[in-house]
Amino acid sequence: MNKADYLFLLVKSLSKNEKIHFKRCTKKYTKSGGNRYLKLFDAINKQKQYDEKKILKKFSGEKFTKQLHVIKNYLYHAILNSLQDYHQEASLNSSLKHKLISVKILFEKGLFDSCSELLEKAERDMVSMEDEMDTFLEIIQWERKLILRQVKKLDEVRTRLNDLKIKQEEILKKHHNSTEYQYLVDNLTAIQLADGFNPSKESVRIMHQLAKHPLLKSEKNALSFKAKLLYNNFFELYFRFLADPASRMKFSERRVELIENHPDIRKNDPSLCLDILQNLTSSYTMLKNYTGKLSVLEKMKAIPTKND
Repeated sequence: MNKADYLFLLVKSLSKNEKIHFKRCTKKYTKSGGNRYLKLFDAINKQKQYDEKKILKKFSGEKFTKQLHVIKNYLYHAILNSLQDYHQEASLNSSLKHKLISVKILFEKGLFDSCSELLEKAERDMVSMEDEMDTFLEIIQWERKLILRQVKKLDEVRTRLNDLKIKQEEILKKHHNSTEYQYLVDNLTAIQLADGFNPSKESVRIMHQLAKHPLLKSEKNALSFKAKLLYNNFFELYFRFLADPASRMKFSERRVELIENHPDIRKNDPSLCLDILQNLTSSYTMLKNYTGKLSVLEKMKAIPTKND
């Protein structure tokens, strides 16, 4: 696939709201009147299959056709930047990253009290984002630097550094734990991609072997919200392979229960919520539980989403 196809596929993948956002951003940062990037964007958007000859013919009087490959490359990256901006607007994780950039600036300017206050706010935000391990670890590194700059008494420095070490070890332990669960789920997903939901005998053998993993003996072994979701996701897939909708439903319902007890996830990751709810509707459909299915569909309508 060439780069022109990448641009075409990206343009065609955009939702109506994403297109509106891109055009608004492009108009804001370019001169008014006949913007070449928007012209090319609109021309590609109207095509059912990418045809560069038609593009060149359409803009035969335009100077930019002499460097069309440059314009296409710019347009591709401009769309990606617009998407990043669009999808980060309401993201708590994005807000945290901005806080941490400010922490860095304040620290480098020697404004340690202001830096410490902002870092405390960032850590409070993390309460609803326990699985953002990398951000947690970054916050700990800034806390460590502030302790070394602000605290004067040696005993206090050593005590607080030790507390941070314990906190960091706990975060890394949770991270390793969720990584193990992700590996197990990924193996089932690989079987699905290879065999569909009619696994070969060898795939069935692998599935049963995976299901004997010590971490899968109980959800209590899952140390974080993400790990608990993955634990239930594994068995959701496992029993779908085994054509056991009743057992599958129990794990689908548990995943829904987890996200309902974690309300911020609806705002931070609506796609995940919709995927989890969709899986439960599939279970209910298999069991002809249409009342349950209608209830889940109502929940899906309440999930905020930027896509049409």
